[in-house]
Amino acid sequence: MTVAGAFANDLGISNPLFKSQPCTSAQESCLSAATGNNKNGVELNQAQLNLVVDFNRNLAPLKARDLDSKNAIEGRELFYKTGCNQCHNPSFKTQKSERLPHLSNQTIWPYSDFLLHDLGSKLSDNRPDFKASGSEWRTPPLWGIGLRDKVNGSQALLHDGRASTIEEAILWHGGEAKSIKNSFIELDKNDREKLIVFVKSI
Repeated sequence: MTVAGAFANDLGISNPLFKSQPCTSAQESCLSAATGNNKNGVELNQAQLNLVVDFNRNLAPLKARDLDSKNAIEGRELFYKTGCNQCHNPSFKTQKSERLPHLSNQTIWPYSDFLLHDLGSKLSDNRPDFKASGSEWRTPPLWGIGLRDKVNGSQALLHDGRASTIEEAILWHGGEAKSIKNSFIELDKNDREKLIVFVKSI
C-alpha cells in the first residue's frame, strides 16, 4: 500500500491499488493530461509494483555508527530519561514468514512505534489523510538519520522538511510530545548535544 500510494500521490503514476490520477475536480489540465495507461487502465501493472515492493522490502537498514562512544552512551540514557523512547520505540522482532524466511524473527532497531500521534497545531497541515487528522503523524524511524546530510545534502526533517537540525525537529514537537520536548529543553546544553550525538549514531 505504501509503495503504491507513493507512486500515485508522489509521482502521479496509476497502479492497481490507485487507478485514478491524484487530480482534484478543479484541476482540469491534470484530468485531461495524457497518461501511459496500459490496457488495464493503469501505468504500472501488478508485476511491476511487486518488483518495487520486493526491492524496498529487502533493503538493509543503515548500520548504526559509534554507539559505544562516551557521548552516545550518555546520550542514550538521556533519550530514555526524557521519554523520547515512548514513541521512538527502539526495537522490534520481525514476524515469522514462510514466504520470507530471510526476514523472519530478526531483531530490528528502527526507533519508531510506527503509530500515529497528535503533535499539536504547530505541526498540523490541516489535511486529514484517511483516518489521520491533519495534526497526526506516524512516528518516523530514526535509524540512519545521522547520515541524511551525507546522503541528501541536508537534514530537511519532519513531514514537510521544515526542520534543518535534529534539535529543531524536537522543538517543533507539541501535542502528545509536548512534555517530552519540555524535558529536552530542560537539559543543559551539553546533555542536549549528547542526546543528539546518540540520535545521529542510530
